[in-house]
Parts: sequence; C-alpha cells; structure tokens
Amino acid sequence: GGVSRGGMQLSEDGTGVFSGQLSMRNNGGFSSVRTQIVRAALAGYDGVEMRVRGDGRRYTLLAAPDGTRGSWQATFRAGEQWQTVRVPFETMQLSVRGWRPAGAPAIAGPDVGMLGLMIADKQTQPFRLEVDWLRGYRDS
Repeated sequence: GGVSRGGMQLSEDGTGVFSGQLSMRNNGGFSSVRTQIVRAALAGYDGVEMRVRGDGRRYTLLAAPDGTRGSWQATFRAGEQWQTVRVPFETMQLSVRGWRPAGAPAIAGPDVGMLGLMIADKQTQPFRLEVDWLRGYRDS
C-alpha cells in the first residue's frame, strides 16, 4: 500500500545503487530490494560483509530462507566514504511486518535463500546506497 519509490540499478562504475525516495503516505516510510540466492550458498559462513558508501542514513540488511514470511534483519549506517560492513548472522533479528517474535531462532548461512536491503527511517529526502560487493565471511 505504500507509495515510496526505490530500486537497484547498476552504475557506470559497475556498482549497485539502491536509491529512491520514501513517502509517508499509506503508512509508508520504507523501501526495499530483494534477490534470491542459491540456497546454502552461504553455508559455512558466519555472516555477510559488504563494501558500501551512502548518504549517512541507516540501512538494513535482510536475509531469509526461501518462502518465509518475514526476514532476519540488522541495521548499519552508510557513510559517504567506502567502508566494509560486517553483519554476523547471530546478530540478525527476525522481523515479520515490524513484529519481532520473542525467542525466534537465529538464521544460519545454510538457510539463506534471499538477501535484500531496506531503508525504513521515515525521512522523505532522496536516499542512495552504493554497494561495491557483498559476500559471506568466516571468523578466523
């Protein structure tokens, strides 16, 4: 029901750009993009790391098994300089349409079949998050 605008495009430099503008109409204030990945592609990994730069706003990494309602989420701030952000699976929290069920199990690499990005700060100025790369990582 929301009317926020947002999407992911490839830049001339070959990076992904998640950009758009949030609207507060129809209980809005958020925008997200998602992509399916090969299930178990992140098996053996402890989390996701990505090289990003943005506009100083808070973004959310989403992860979920295929066909699951809701997603496991963790927020990060994307500054104007390139930075590497690490998101351990164990810190991600399940959210189902904003509801956080108590005692929800953690997500693990073998379960992930979808990754996404979201902005939900209810600020109506345009947003922009640039992603150079995204991959699984292992703790030493």
